[in-house]
Amino acid sequence: MVHDGHLLGSGDWSEVVLAGSRVHPEVQKLCPATIQIVSQIEEALDCAMTGVGEVIFSRLAPGSHIKPHCASSNLRLTCHLGLEVPDGCEIRVGDEIRQWQDKKCLWFDDSFEHEVWQRSSSHRIVLLIRFWHPDIGKPNWRQAQETLNAGYLLSLIHISEPTRLLSISYAVFCLKKKKRTPYTNKSKNIKNKKE
Repeated sequence: MVHDGHLLGSGDWSEVVLAGSRVHPEVQKLCPATIQIVSQIEEALDCAMTGVGEVIFSRLAPGSHIKPHCASSNLRLTCHLGLEVPDGCEIRVGDEIRQWQDKKCLWFDDSFEHEVWQRSSSHRIVLLIRFWHPDIGKPNWRQAQETLNAGYLLSLIHISEPTRLLSISYAVFCLKKKKRTPYTNKSKNIKNKKE
C-alpha cells in the first residue's frame, strides 16, 4: 500500500515503511540491519517519527508513472539510494530529468515539482530517506514540525527562485561536507552522489 497512491498515474507502486508512523512489526524482523543503520541517522529518524518524512523501500513496477506533485514545504530533503535500478527509470525534479543508478544516491528537494517514469521491463527499487533540511538546526525541529502539523505551509526561503535554488545548492554541498562558495556556484535542484 502506498500512502500517496492517488499520485499513481499508471502501473503499480508499493512501499515498505522502515521508519515512520506506519511501520509494520514484521518489517523490523525482515530488515534489522537496514533499520539499525537508519536509526543512527538522527535527522532522518526524527523526521520520520514526527510525521514530517519517512524512510521506505519504494518499488515501482514496469510501465508505471507517478504524476507531477510536490511537498508542501522545503523543510526536508529527500535521498533515493538506488538498490535495483534498470535502464529506463527517470525522475524529473523542476526542469531536470535524471536516472537513478545502482548503489548511488540521488538527492533532491521534493518541494520542487517532480514526477517519475518507469519504462523498463523489471522493477525499480530505491531506499527513500527524508530528513530535516540542514539549514534547520536541531533546536528548531520541534517548532518546524508543530507548525507543519498545525496546517501552515512553512518554507525556508521563498523570496525568489534564484535565492531558493542557491539555498538548496548550499544544502546539497553541506551534505557532501564541502565548503559553501558564496553565491558563485551554479545551482541545481538534483545532485547525483556516490554512496
